[in-house]
Amino acid sequence: MAYTLSIRSAHDIPQQEWDSFIQASPEGSLYALYDYLSLVRQEWQAYVVMDEEGHWCAVMPYWKKKKWSFTSISQPLYTQYWGICFRSFEEATRKAFQLKKEWMQLIIQQMEGIHLFAMNFSPAFEYPIPFHWAGYEIHTRYTYHLDLSLSLTELKQGLSSNHKRKLKQAQKAGLERQSVKRSEHLLRLMARNREQGHDIVGAGDASYEMLKKLTAYLLQSQQGILLEVMTPEKEVIAVGLFAIYQNKYLYLAGCQHPDHRQLGAQAFMIWEAIRQAKHSGAKIFDFEGSMLEGVEEFFRKFGAQPVPYLQIRRNRLPLPLRWIHGLR
Repeated sequence: MAYTLSIRSAHDIPQQEWDSFIQASPEGSLYALYDYLSLVRQEWQAYVVMDEEGHWCAVMPYWKKKKWSFTSISQPLYTQYWGICFRSFEEATRKAFQLKKEWMQLIIQQMEGIHLFAMNFSPAFEYPIPFHWAGYEIHTRYTYHLDLSLSLTELKQGLSSNHKRKLKQAQKAGLERQSVKRSEHLLRLMARNREQGHDIVGAGDASYEMLKKLTAYLLQSQQGILLEVMTPEKEVIAVGLFAIYQNKYLYLAGCQHPDHRQLGAQAFMIWEAIRQAKHSGAKIFDFEGSMLEGVEEFFRKFGAQPVPYLQIRRNRLPLPLRWIHGLR
């Protein structure tokens, strides 16, 4: 069978068809849904591989930038995974890999003129070899997943002694949590941390405005929850934004008041989110991971397990520009 590839702008893609494909794809994620894509980058595009009957076989959303005579494809903030999403397979494993190879090669050929490519692929993406053959670098990174099939008692037993102590500190301090519909306290606490040299977002003022829009979108579409932790005096000292996609809860953003770290508010806030995820019937709590040692340790102490995913990149910029972008 012959396969063809088309390049489509967001406004040329039927939203229902796109979302149905993403939701059925093993590599699909919240970050690849039409509305989410359109919120983080209105000008997003996609490679779409089709069979002879016009059925979609593979898609890859992307955001292309051009500066001077150079073009790049990268991911915006708040998109943990993009990469290629394949249709679900009924074929035997050998046949499935052969088809994936053909589809990926079509996409890779279309990206030949791209000078800089950097994208995170879903943990479910398991066949990167065609990118290696084409000269791309493949780097393993890690997220952290907590298995929610365990009982609540087992989940609590899986906490580190340090986190158990933090929960006791929170209980002793009389901390309470509540679900809210506005992001003002989240943004205020992030700004407070930023003032003290701890910029949690780390991408300028525009990223805070984007977080505000994403929070509103997730709450209005019932695809997320926003939890606040308060002292008995009703001072909000920790906030967390959690997205919901299929059977997963995703920890998108969160922070605590820099002057109240000793109260265990952030650990308490995440534990309450885990409890809510468990109660909702979710199967996985995804911490979204971090390669920073301190953050990795904090997530791991909830009993979460490391889950690898791939960052695939290629840098064909002139050498001085490679140094600027920090990619070899």
